[in-house]
Amino acid sequence: MDSKIKLLSGISICFIIPIIIAFCISPENTPPERLSFQDTEVESDSFCTCSIRRSLGIFQITILLDAIEYVESKGNINAIGDNGQAVGCMQIHPIMVKDVNRILGYNKFVLDDRYNREKSRNMCKIYMSHYCKNMNFENMAACWIAGPDGYLQKNKPAVKKYIEKINEYLANLQ
Repeated sequence: MDSKIKLLSGISICFIIPIIIAFCISPENTPPERLSFQDTEVESDSFCTCSIRRSLGIFQITILLDAIEYVESKGNINAIGDNGQAVGCMQIHPIMVKDVNRILGYNKFVLDDRYNREKSRNMCKIYMSHYCKNMNFENMAACWIAGPDGYLQKNKPAVKKYIEKINEYLANLQ
């Protein structure tokens, strides 16, 4: 009896839930053959695999934000670096706040928002969604530390070291 329940729950996880998620997320309500994510590109011959990967997309960016926050400040919302220019858990400079507001087209954030974890993470998401489309985690991290063209600077010692710290954090999650 227990093996039948396990089998049924496995079927529902693999087939039913991803189908519901895919239909809720997909604007055209059809399963795509190829999905693009900010951290990877997935080809799939299975609707189940596609929809599971799509539903995990938001969790993948959250993991990267966690890694950046840890590397930048170990989660300290009052952290101050770069001679007082970078502050908060994500170590955001004033120019970043200005750039995110420019991307949005209005002044949503102020400098004090850098001390707020949720607002700092939102600024990071906005920045990355603008500059880091279809990039993997390493390129996204490079852009965070070195600016919009940071992915081109991955061989610079400071950027390389930053990426190593991000990868170390991510490896420790496994």
